Amino acid sequence: MKRLSIQLNQDYKSFNSGFSYTFEGDFIILSGVNGSGKSQLIDIIFQRESYGGRKTISAVIKLDDQHITHDDVLRRSFKENINIPDLTHAGTETIASHKNNAWNAYNNYLLNHNNEHLWDYKESASRAKKILIEKYGDQKFNNKQITQTEFKDALPADFVWKSDDIFTNFIGELFFNYALDVYDAKAKAGEAGNKFDQTTLPIPPWKQLNDLFANLGFEYRFKDNYFIKSLQINEQPCLYQLKQDGSIDEDEPRRLADLSDGEKAIISLSFASLSGVKHEDRKVLLLDEFDANFNPSLTEIFFVILNDYFVSQGILVVIATHSATTIALAPATASFYEIFKKSSANTNRILPVQKDDYKELEVANRTFYAKIADQTGRIAELEKEKTELEARINESRELTKPSLFVEGDIDVQYLNKAAELNPEWQEILDRIELKAKNGKGDLSNYWKKRTHIKEFLQHPLILLYDCDTSQSNEDDAPFYKRCVPFQDRNSVKKGIENLFADSLIQNAETSTGEKFTIKSIPNNDEPKKQEWTVIESKKKNLADWICKNATKEDFVSFSVIFDLIKTIVNINSNDNEKLAKQ
Repeated sequence: MKRLSIQLNQDYKSFNSGFSYTFEGDFIILSGVNGSGKSQLIDIIFQRESYGGRKTISAVIKLDDQHITHDDVLRRSFKENINIPDLTHAGTETIASHKNNAWNAYNNYLLNHNNEHLWDYKESASRAKKILIEKYGDQKFNNKQITQTEFKDALPADFVWKSDDIFTNFIGELFFNYALDVYDAKAKAGEAGNKFDQTTLPIPPWKQLNDLFANLGFEYRFKDNYFIKSLQINEQPCLYQLKQDGSIDEDEPRRLADLSDGEKAIISLSFASLSGVKHEDRKVLLLDEFDANFNPSLTEIFFVILNDYFVSQGILVVIATHSATTIALAPATASFYEIFKKSSANTNRILPVQKDDYKELEVANRTFYAKIADQTGRIAELEKEKTELEARINESRELTKPSLFVEGDIDVQYLNKAAELNPEWQEILDRIELKAKNGKGDLSNYWKKRTHIKEFLQHPLILLYDCDTSQSNEDDAPFYKRCVPFQDRNSVKKGIENLFADSLIQNAETSTGEKFTIKSIPNNDEPKKQEWTVIESKKKNLADWICKNATKEDFVSFSVIFDLIKTIVNINSNDNEKLAKQ
């Protein structure tokens, strides 16, 4: 596990001179509220105020007790991905452009990468300087006696003047240089009378990227062959959408500008992987909210690329993030730290966090990701929801008076019998539409979808749950969610049967000789207190006996249901005469 130590030697924004801290881990994730100082820490580690900035920050940064400089650190933020330049059509004029840039750097700054104008071009400047000194000597180089023609002749055809930032889009040049190598190798083989052997060259860069895209599940590819034609690459490199059979659709080119911001970030990281960066060259990769536009699938891909091309190469990765998804889906090897505002922290600005602290977040994100990752299943699920919603909307359109939806047919049977025995209740029931639904889940789906349904309702709709469902009473007119009030004195604790006295249930069992309930063993402290559960397969038989033999007094507790119906309907009509006409 790596140790990244910070010693700040100047005041920098919210961090005072003398601030120090040591992070531990191979993959470090920094989180915190806006303004906590995450990006400031990234600046301090980078030892420069901002990406591409010119003002240095005085700090001692050590990795495993070894000093590292700005040149040892890579940095990227999501902002650089938004305007990612498109792929170039490289050719001989591109080569000339690179050599012209190098010539200007020599003529103005003697290719000295310590000059602030060349800070970001150390690799290109050093390579050009080495070639020129080997060919013309130190004295001629230092005295600027090398002519422009000599300068350009000395640099090879594959010379690229590019920023040290591995995220720089140089794919066009990379494709061109490889195609040029193939062109030269074929020419040499022909001159020698030999057959060109493709295996003598590295894997083509477009194949490396296509293989990476395939592994990551991307649905676009480069073409599989580029070559030199009239000293130009045959066509501008371009991404193409995949067809269902896996071949590219040449009628569907995709410019980088057409990609989503999240895809641009991943493409940028994929291009960077071709640089073959190793820990001998760079020690730390800093990503400042690089994941800002990622969905869960891109976050998974993000971690795969970071692990395969950076962490596994010995490069420490530090991410500053606001994303709960990034935190939740981070690999088990990640180390977490939370950053606190200067005004909030009396002593510690940075505190380590155990991954277990984010366990609930991980479960929620992985559950959601699994759901959307199964595209076929997800489509079927959404189509089912759409069909069910349409059915509920159509049903709502057909409701011509206030309605009461209950959990099942037995509830309807009891309510109809109660109304039959009580004329006042029958009058209430006659004014509403009573419907049985498929359990509490079906009622809950109506409640969840109410925002889509309510505009089609002309009258109140009451969703009535059994007493044991622990539902709260809620109003969202014309929807009303109610739970049957619990009758503690009765031994049946679940279902609408809780409204019946124990004596009625016992009478039913005695009269029929049939066991309708399972009774708990009495507690020694409360020998008379029992809990009865109506056997599911016996509910219909019990209901039939009660509806045949019970009296008006046996249904007295059903008043709680009829009272709530009357109250809700009256509240919404505000006019008893209007109610009577319905």
